Amino acid sequence: MPNGTTEAAERLQLRMQRIRRRLDVDVDDIINDAQQLLDWKYYLRRQPIASVIGLAVVGYFLVPSKKTAPIQKIYLDPGVSRDVVQNAGPIQVSPSDNASSTEAAPGAGLLLSLGTLALNMAVRTGMNYGIQFVREAFIKEVMKPDAPASRQNTSESIHK
Repeated sequence: MPNGTTEAAERLQLRMQRIRRRLDVDVDDIINDAQQLLDWKYYLRRQPIASVIGLAVVGYFLVPSKKTAPIQKIYLDPGVSRDVVQNAGPIQVSPSDNASSTEAAPGAGLLLSLGTLALNMAVRTGMNYGIQFVREAFIKEVMKPDAPASRQNTSESIHK
């Protein structure tokens, strides 16, 4: 019995060594894939039409539109109207207190919302991809049958 348990322990140790070696490669692969996902040229190569459409939409919201002066309606008392018509002098209109000088650009809130949504989706997708990749690699390694003894010895000598 002791001989059988030592063989099982040795096999388990060999499997754990293989898993540890494989994890280094998997982590490097995850880093490379994450860098690729953050590269804008990758998306432009894979989906050129969708990229151009997306850039056009972003450009539409980023380019400011022409500012037109708001139309202000002035209501005069009939008595004042008569005086104005009779005097025919220039009318001085002061800016109203309701108009704000720092108005947000139209679509700025929408652009901010879309950017937040896109960033959130990108982070979640990247995390899910990384988790799935590590899980599949780990399952493949664990479920792999033990290699022949001669192959194990050569791989151990290479990695030492």
